[in-house]
Amino acid sequence: MPPTRALHAAASPGPRLASFRTAARRVAAGGWKVFPRWTGGAKRALRTAIIGAPRVALARAVIFVRRIVHYLGAACALLLVACGGSGGADRPAAARPNVVLISIDTLRADHLSCYGYARTTSPHIDRLAEQGALFERAWSTTSWTLPAHLSMLTGEHISAHGVCDDRLWDVVGKPGGPPQLPLCGTFLPELLRAVGYRTAGFYSWKYLEPRFGFGPGFEVWERIGHSVYSHPEHAPRFEALRQAGDKAALEAWREREPKLFDDQRPTSGETVDAALAWLEKVVDGPRSAEREPFFLFLHLFDVHDAYKPPPPFDTRFTDPAYRGPITGDQVSSPKSLVVPGMAAADLEHLKALYDGEIAWVDTQVQRVLDALAARGMEDDTLVILTSDHGEEFFEHGQKTHRVQLHPESLRVPLVMRWPARIAPRTRVSGNAGLVDLVP
Repeated sequence: MPPTRALHAAASPGPRLASFRTAARRVAAGGWKVFPRWTGGAKRALRTAIIGAPRVALARAVIFVRRIVHYLGAACALLLVACGGSGGADRPAAARPNVVLISIDTLRADHLSCYGYARTTSPHIDRLAEQGALFERAWSTTSWTLPAHLSMLTGEHISAHGVCDDRLWDVVGKPGGPPQLPLCGTFLPELLRAVGYRTAGFYSWKYLEPRFGFGPGFEVWERIGHSVYSHPEHAPRFEALRQAGDKAALEAWREREPKLFDDQRPTSGETVDAALAWLEKVVDGPRSAEREPFFLFLHLFDVHDAYKPPPPFDTRFTDPAYRGPITGDQVSSPKSLVVPGMAAADLEHLKALYDGEIAWVDTQVQRVLDALAARGMEDDTLVILTSDHGEEFFEHGQKTHRVQLHPESLRVPLVMRWPARIAPRTRVSGNAGLVDLVP
């Protein structure tokens, strides 16, 4: 264990978390006889679910069962089964579900129609919720992308995984480089790959790049929609020209390759294209009859500002009579016209564009679901849809996210479908969170 991770693990957990980790280590070392009393009534369900699993998966399952059992019951212990709960890699693939985790960036729960929103922004997500479980009170660990996704993929709070500010990479990166992350925890694809899963992830924003710690456990970890600012081939040249102040060279480059300079174009369609191409290769290949189960992660960025949905979603909810200055572009810019006290019509137009983004991404979610259905994989695939954080529209004096910690930016959708285990139209009223997704 790296020194930073070991130090953090020793110093940060509270007594309850420490007891979980102690129990997990004992299970990994010695098996069932060392279970502490806090497993309580879940012990039999846990034992039934994970007999035969690799010891690492067992240890993580001990921690996980406390989180999930009171949400859906032992029969729906979800990723517990995926992480070896049905016997590990020696069991048939059908006994271990495929897992598809879809993270829609910046999607606040109360702007989805299945969460009671007046506009029909999400008919396909609504149908997914009807076919499975909807968590009414699901919460992110924070209000921005990087630490929230670390929590989502490791099951750890910020105090454990160690990321609260991306400027850490600017400070620590001179000269020793960023710390190894997460400081505590293991990535979900690492757990799944250890028990025989194929793993792939396709994402569309810089904060999920390997330099921030993401990628371990994924056979494929691919960013979609690279721009000149982040492309591994073009970024060094761009940065050199920017530092030199060579505006003429930059402008000439922009004219030659305008798409490369567009960091805000819709990318969800391309992200789904890449994911479905991988799915076709893995599932429809020559070994499909005896294929391994898979874990597929998709990060769809387009709900994030700029609010520029492609047609016809750019006008789906807007007032045709609107003639104001708001376009959905440069929402976060210091020169933005999106400011406190803006005209009510302008603010309503901004929200309508945001809702159009949701409707656009909703269609891309359906493409993934259609691909599963076309392969007859619905029953043995656990689909999880959630978000890293929400968005504010001056409900508390601020716009967008990362600035404050209010329900508008912390409450996220959480929908799960697994027909073999989850009854349709299940609604869970208790609190849940991104940290509850991983063993």
